[in-house]
Amino acid sequence: MHRFKFTYVPCVYPILILELYLFIQMKAWAKAHDINSSKDRTLNSLSIILLVAFHLQTRKPPILPPFSAILKDGEDPTSVRRAVRNFKDYGIRNTETLGELFMSFLIKLT
Repeated sequence: MHRFKFTYVPCVYPILILELYLFIQMKAWAKAHDINSSKDRTLNSLSIILLVAFHLQTRKPPILPPFSAILKDGEDPTSVRRAVRNFKDYGIRNTETLGELFMSFLIKLT
């Protein structure tokens, strides 16, 4: 299994902008409900990132490509950057707003 290292973030930033906005919204929601603390064994930031990524990958149509497709040619930043170019307009057919994505995310969690 590939590890998605934080060094890849600059490489995949073009396709992660929406994920970033949804993550910030989810993190604020989790903090407001006191469920964003790894020391209390609730949702830590990495778990929120992965849940948001999964949500965006499973929308109809998907908004975020599978990480396996991004990392299929290698885990080095050059290969990741090259792979990301193939996903430039990935998810563009999905017309859900950030609010709709947030609400569908909460529904998926329940």
